[in-house]
Amino acid sequence: RLSQTNANAQAYIDNNNPFVIRQFRDAPGGYIRGVEVNYQQNFTFLPGFWKNFGIQANYTYLESELSYIVDPGAPASGATPAKPQILAPGPFTGASPQAFNLTVFYEVPKWSVRVSTAYRAEYFTQYPIASGTCDPGFCDSPLVNDVLGSRATLNVDATFSYKITSKMTLTIEAFNLTNQTSDRFAYRDDPVVTKYEAPGRQLFVGIRAVF
Repeated sequence: RLSQTNANAQAYIDNNNPFVIRQFRDAPGGYIRGVEVNYQQNFTFLPGFWKNFGIQANYTYLESELSYIVDPGAPASGATPAKPQILAPGPFTGASPQAFNLTVFYEVPKWSVRVSTAYRAEYFTQYPIASGTCDPGFCDSPLVNDVLGSRATLNVDATFSYKITSKMTLTIEAFNLTNQTSDRFAYRDDPVVTKYEAPGRQLFVGIRAVF
């Protein structure tokens, strides 16, 4: 069943006014390539208490580039000539060029402790900021042909567990021991802060029971 067109819309159509129809377009493409290395080892071959240690590690390296549509262009209209589509290269959003995770642990039947480190290099969250080709310093419009991003982060967390009985376990969890902040920015060459968060260090203590 078709809905009835309202009077204003019908008058607009009857007066032969032009319509502008927008649609999404796919970018021409790009590439994302890199390497990932994982390593895990329990040091059971070592003597004494050293055999209870272990390590888990992961490292990622990425290179990426994508042709972004910074100006979609426009078809010719009357005396107005067609406006060409403009492309610009940029990295894949959300892809850090480098990242690693490292966990060192010590485990025995009665208790265990883990210390984990996670690093993520600076990465971009949006490009372009909006459709258009205005660069910083060249016009008064919003500076759109640029990026939004996030600064590099390094987080260290630790967990400890102790079996009080066969059915009850004490747990202690410490997060963000490095007091890492979240720093988002706009514009690559002359960055300004768009969001700043400082969650601080966090400590949780609990008891887990099995019935």
